[in-house]
Amino acid sequence: MKTALISVTLPLLFFLMQCHGMRPVFAQGVEQNTKVVNKITANDLIAMENASRNANGLGSLKVDSNIMKCAQETADTMAYFSMGGHIGDVKTRISSCGYNNFYECWATENWWQGPPGTTLEAVKAGWGDAPHMIPAENPLYCHIGAGVAEAADGTIYFVLQAAYPANKAGCDYLKPEIAKVHGLEPVTSSSVGGSFFNAAELIYGVRTATPDPDGLIYHTVRQGQALWHIANAYGISVEDIARWNHIKADASLRLGEVLIIPSAGVTVAIPTAIPTILPTMNPDGKFIHTVREGETLWQIAELWQVDFSRLLAVNGLMEDTVISVGWRLSIPATPTATPLPSPTGTITTTILPTQTPPIVEASVQEAPPSETTGTHPVQKNSRFVLFMIGLGIIIVCLCFVIIRMRSGR
Repeated sequence: MKTALISVTLPLLFFLMQCHGMRPVFAQGVEQNTKVVNKITANDLIAMENASRNANGLGSLKVDSNIMKCAQETADTMAYFSMGGHIGDVKTRISSCGYNNFYECWATENWWQGPPGTTLEAVKAGWGDAPHMIPAENPLYCHIGAGVAEAADGTIYFVLQAAYPANKAGCDYLKPEIAKVHGLEPVTSSSVGGSFFNAAELIYGVRTATPDPDGLIYHTVRQGQALWHIANAYGISVEDIARWNHIKADASLRLGEVLIIPSAGVTVAIPTAIPTILPTMNPDGKFIHTVREGETLWQIAELWQVDFSRLLAVNGLMEDTVISVGWRLSIPATPTATPLPSPTGTITTTILPTQTPPIVEASVQEAPPSETTGTHPVQKNSRFVLFMIGLGIIIVCLCFVIIRMRSGR
């Protein structure tokens, strides 16, 4: 009788699970994850350091855009010159980048170098001694930034900086009017005799890439590179690169921009459209940006030319929030119609984001979704009806089996 009970109820339960949108989970062999993470981002370094602070009972350091800029410039400089030590005077460099409104600060800096594939655990172990544990153990520190850069030989440089304002208590920036009252002067690069490196002035050598199966090369623009640098390295003309990428021969290149480089002797049709990265627009007209590896909140705000504070507000984030790859962020922009030329000469309309004017003391509440329209509620009701029918069948079968068991005594 027990066997009969199981044979009746199990198929019915499985049927109910299917009707109600549930899926049974069966035991499977454990598949080993063999994926190797070989690229550490600035966000990874910050998350690692804040985790160490939290383990020591301290709050997380807030990500500061000025320290982020300084840390990245430091990493770029160290990688460019293949340096084996600190640049020096970290607090002046950080203040020179705008931290604490350019006034004095107290700061510390950790750096590490390793081959491609260096793990976060290796960096953490390298920063495990007392001098490198200052940002993780000192409660006075307020803000943090990090940068990662690759040298010409492939060596990866990791830089992490932390700071807090001098001449005042707390983590808020020193106000210029207060500094003036106390006779404090802003810090500039000239304060250290002009020895502060400006990574924007560096020019990285061009490392040629390998053609893909279609014979195309995709070159990522590095610091200071111009079209003629790239053209000379690949043995082609500036005009060819410009024509393939639909840009002017004297165009200024953006750091990180990807250019298509035609290979010699390969005949491939020239692309007819300029690749454009746009945030995805939802049906409700809102723009969504999917976070890519290495991106930070302030970089995304600069990319889409939106106010940093508004970007945080619309996504419910804080300045020290460490975003992850795949996050979908709302972009505070409104769609406008912008005509773009097509290869045939006709005019098409493309929706591009533009910054939304600030809203003054106004709040907008979205109407709750209607439960009487659409197909989704109907599907839910249908599943509920099937569930109740199946449940009734199970109850009837159980009663039948119990009666049979009693009559068989």
